[in-house]
Amino acid sequence: MANPDKRWNKFQRINIKPGKFSERARRAESATLKHAHQFIVARIHNAREVRRHIAIWLMGMGVLIGLATAQFFLYQMSYTTAAGVEGGTYAEGVRSDVATLNPLYVSTSGENAAARLMFSSLFSHDRTGAIQGDLAERYSVHDDGKRYRVTLKSTVFWHDNTRLTADDVVYTFELMKDPTARIAVSSNWANIEIKKIDERTVDFILPAVYAPFPSALTFYIVPKHILSTVSPSEVRDSNFSTRPVGSGPFSFNMRQDVDGRDAYTVVHMNRNAKYYDGAPKIERFQLHLYGSQDSLTRALRSRAVNAVSGLSTSSFRQFDGSEEYSARSEPVHSGVYALFNTRTSTTLGDSEIRKALQLGTDTKKAIAALPTEYTALDAPILPRQTDLSGVEKPSIDTKRAESLLDAAGWKKGRDGKRFKDEQPLTLKVLSIKDADYEPVVANLAKQWRALGVEVVVQTVDTSDPTQNLASTVLQPRDFDVLVHELYLGSDPDVYAYWHSSQATERGLNFSSYRNGISDDALSSARLRVEGDLRAEKYKSFVRQWYRDAPAIGLYQSQLTYIHTNKLTTFDSRANLVTGHDRYNDVIYWTAQQGTVYKTP
Repeated sequence: MANPDKRWNKFQRINIKPGKFSERARRAESATLKHAHQFIVARIHNAREVRRHIAIWLMGMGVLIGLATAQFFLYQMSYTTAAGVEGGTYAEGVRSDVATLNPLYVSTSGENAAARLMFSSLFSHDRTGAIQGDLAERYSVHDDGKRYRVTLKSTVFWHDNTRLTADDVVYTFELMKDPTARIAVSSNWANIEIKKIDERTVDFILPAVYAPFPSALTFYIVPKHILSTVSPSEVRDSNFSTRPVGSGPFSFNMRQDVDGRDAYTVVHMNRNAKYYDGAPKIERFQLHLYGSQDSLTRALRSRAVNAVSGLSTSSFRQFDGSEEYSARSEPVHSGVYALFNTRTSTTLGDSEIRKALQLGTDTKKAIAALPTEYTALDAPILPRQTDLSGVEKPSIDTKRAESLLDAAGWKKGRDGKRFKDEQPLTLKVLSIKDADYEPVVANLAKQWRALGVEVVVQTVDTSDPTQNLASTVLQPRDFDVLVHELYLGSDPDVYAYWHSSQATERGLNFSSYRNGISDDALSSARLRVEGDLRAEKYKSFVRQWYRDAPAIGLYQSQLTYIHTNKLTTFDSRANLVTGHDRYNDVIYWTAQQGTVYKTP
């Protein structure tokens, strides 16, 4: 093989004569000009003769290009659409405060919302309102309804990547039972035992049959590996309450307190990519907590948030029908009642007076005073919870109401007011200061004054720390009539509100209602797992409830929800048991839109 260095040197020695190169360049230039003159310049006059054909040809090509372009866009529009896509930040505003992020101590709507987004429970509600497994993969009932075996899903992890096991469930349950932990519902679990079977299975052992028990297993599970080193008495005030670790669809990032005209708190959360039911489409979720309706409304209008929950119906109407927002009002499993104090009230202890008010009250007129349409709720149980067919509510009869009051010795004077032994028939009607309650209370007062009753209306501002509803009103039963909301849940069991055993200072039987027939029906219904038999027991209770009139049912509560049009939120066809059940399908929500292909 030749030496490459020598070849390279040989190439370097090649001589190019400048004169010969210039001569070749001139010949190439001359040939190019000759061809240009012969085929372009010399024939340019021919273009004038065919310019019409050229113009037609150019126009035809333009039309073809235009049609092809239009066809492309038309077909593209046929097969694509604007829809929610992954990513982005969803900022939701709620009128509430947040004192703790530990789900075992939640008490406000904001705390409940944060808990639902960051934590999981054994059971939750599906889109029909029925109980379904959340952490629970399945459950079975044994020992004639006294033992419930729950098996956990195998794919659940805490946000710190530790596996969630039966030990966490046992720890949470025992913590809830411990009175030193100061958890509000601890007494409810006192007689129930829990036993670990294996890493994924636990048994709940009941002292007696309790048909609604699966509905009680909706409490949130907390991590044993983080809290077990903390004394139960210190759990509430531990760092976990400010920096929680859950197993829900979103994980805690930070808490931000913002000052200014509308002071508020933001709980920042990130998507849990390892969530056992699938990673959420939203990348970040922000929960903005405001102290007033006005602040919440301003936040939505200024786009500080792109959705708000819990606006009063009067504020809700500002956005209903707007082209920028989607405004929805969805019923939940709660009801607003006019509760009569049957024990400490000097007048309503008489059942005849209560019946007169029942017969003389047109609830449709009362709820018509609300700015938006509400569903009337006559019974202490939602009709969709159990079959109440054949149970008739007493119809409105003002003349009969007047007659009952006359017979009870309350006679009308010249001024139209009723007196007995020179004492006026007076009712103190109390409610929470709320834009929704106030027009209803005003209408009730108007109707009862028409019967000759002197009505004194009072309100409690729950946002005022000096006015405590529980200690100043509910526990001492300091009212004649209380317009109040009762949570009814997914099960028809309303034992807590109407059984005589709950007519205590800390009980939820605010009417102090006592009746043997009602007590027996409510107690027996809890022991029946057969749907038909339970329904008959509840029919017996409702009939007696109408006869004794410890309260008047007014309307079913609703969740108001407003969001900007480009968001995808909860399914409007879902049956919401509570307001925070809107998050049941949060993994499918979206915060931004993009162009996607349509499914064939």
